[in-house]
Amino acid sequence: MPNAIIPRDHLFVNAKALIFSGIFFNGEIAESWLSKGIEILKKQLNEQILEDGGHFELSTMYHGLILEDILDLINLGVSYSNSLNKSQRSFFLNLKILSTRMLYWYKKMHHPDNKISFFNDATFEISSDYIKLNQIAKKLGIKNKKGNKNFNFFEKSGYFRFDKWSVVLIGDVGRVGPSYMPGHAHADTLSFEMSIDGKRLVVNSGVSTYSSSEERLLQRGTPCHSTLNYGNLNSSEVWSSFRVGRRANTTVKKYFQNKNKLYMSAYHDGYNHLNKNYLHRRDWSLEKNLITIEDYFSNNNFFGVEIKFFLHPFIKPQLAGKKIVCFNLKGKSKVAEFNFEENLNIEIINTFWYPAFNKRIKNFCISIRPNEEFKNNKIKTYINI
Repeated sequence: MPNAIIPRDHLFVNAKALIFSGIFFNGEIAESWLSKGIEILKKQLNEQILEDGGHFELSTMYHGLILEDILDLINLGVSYSNSLNKSQRSFFLNLKILSTRMLYWYKKMHHPDNKISFFNDATFEISSDYIKLNQIAKKLGIKNKKGNKNFNFFEKSGYFRFDKWSVVLIGDVGRVGPSYMPGHAHADTLSFEMSIDGKRLVVNSGVSTYSSSEERLLQRGTPCHSTLNYGNLNSSEVWSSFRVGRRANTTVKKYFQNKNKLYMSAYHDGYNHLNKNYLHRRDWSLEKNLITIEDYFSNNNFFGVEIKFFLHPFIKPQLAGKKIVCFNLKGKSKVAEFNFEENLNIEIINTFWYPAFNKRIKNFCISIRPNEEFKNNKIKTYINI
């Protein structure tokens, strides 16, 4: 099968196997395996690992798998350093440098519960968590990268993180990727997840199957993510099990941080094929005790728009007038309060969260739809904590 149509993560592990075999065995054939494996990986690492440390499939789960493969290779290089030539030792040294960036990215895409966030194909019980991989990295002499504690924007992979005042918010402002092989992509543009006081509140729905099925299409679709959908349509045209047609193009408009506020603004054109004026812009801002989500639909016609906030299964919401109060599962402790403007239809609907393959758990989702009297050009959601 030509390399051009082999999934790149599969090619990566095949090259890893060549390197292990080339080092474990002796002789000219084994040396050719080693050389070929290093040749493939040099090219693939340059292609697959972005400048900000993210893996190009933009999935937290696959990032963790590739990072673990790289740590395995580093361990191999350390163990057999005396049998390597100068060029080969240089290759393994560069892996250490690369893994530092990857570890930092992986850390920032975790929630405080030390589990990954769900963007694109991502679910639990597949990849090792950050703490485990960081422990391995420390034993291999890989130092932690230092970065901004409160705000991170991974420009190349298109994710950002707010981390302040007991809030962790991780958002997707990036493209569908990679453009020529988006098999693990979801139509999740401008979606986000959020934890408060170390526990998840807002989530994306996750993944439970790779089979060619309605359930797979549902899980990849925009209406299964904490973002805006128009007409129950997908912002990017996901189809079959691992295909994407027309894709949303995303632009980051503005972002900043100061002592009192963290802010990110971005928009996408995923519904532009319906009308040239259909652009969705979302602004996130975090201040002490307040998260504000502002959704703009640029043609000023919100008919057909729905905004969803999926809640973690441990959260129990209660509708009280124009606000929704979220309690913990036992219903005794208030976690957060969602407040909305007038002329919006607010509903709590029953949905599912998919935390692992072949698993689903009942949860709740907040659905917001403008009614006929809604005249604004944006919908504001205030989350008080």
